[in-house]
Amino acid sequence: LEAVQAAVDERTRLIVVISPNNPTGTVVDLDAIEHLLIQFPDCAVLVDEAYFEFNGLTAVPLLERFPNLVVLRTFSKAFALPGLRLGYVVARSEFLAELYKIRGPYDVNMLSVVAGHAALQALPVIQERVQHLMHEAKPALEQFFREVGVRSYPGGANFLLVEPPEVTEALAFLKARGVLVRPMRPPIAHTFRMNVRMLPEVERFMEVFREYLHTVRPSAA
Repeated sequence: LEAVQAAVDERTRLIVVISPNNPTGTVVDLDAIEHLLIQFPDCAVLVDEAYFEFNGLTAVPLLERFPNLVVLRTFSKAFALPGLRLGYVVARSEFLAELYKIRGPYDVNMLSVVAGHAALQALPVIQERVQHLMHEAKPALEQFFREVGVRSYPGGANFLLVEPPEVTEALAFLKARGVLVRPMRPPIAHTFRMNVRMLPEVERFMEVFREYLHTVRPSAA
């Protein structure tokens, strides 16, 4: 928070807050967002809540007091519709009126509209899946990494940042066995990011990763 506050100057028009952040999963405290809204009332504060459904923490209630708040959401994550590029804005009506002035006539295609509507109708099913991922599959994965002595950064979304021994070898080992994770770039090139899947897939990952650990730590349990 202090670093962001120090970076804002008279040229700043927009402050972007990503919560939870990708790839660390860091959740930004609502008090920090409120501090920014109070300190910089003439600057728009945009909060990206792409992973909101996985933790339920949102800045939306702050809209009642702060007209400079803008919240972004997407159907790409919890709703599993990334290819449709469908999302939405939550903001004051006066801000939305300005946004409409620069909106394209065909910015959302009909397929995306129909799919988004269907996803909302299936909300109980989606919420059940989210509950499984966050309260069953993810805790099992976190416990697994603790048991095998591998550092991970759980965060507040449906993924973990993992710091394996010999990351290059780990990526190759997993890929050769049909398990794909996302390699990171500097300054965190020693880690990979992995999505949390349903429990049977998580158990398959554990099996393969434990096999990998035996190749680099033969005495490991």
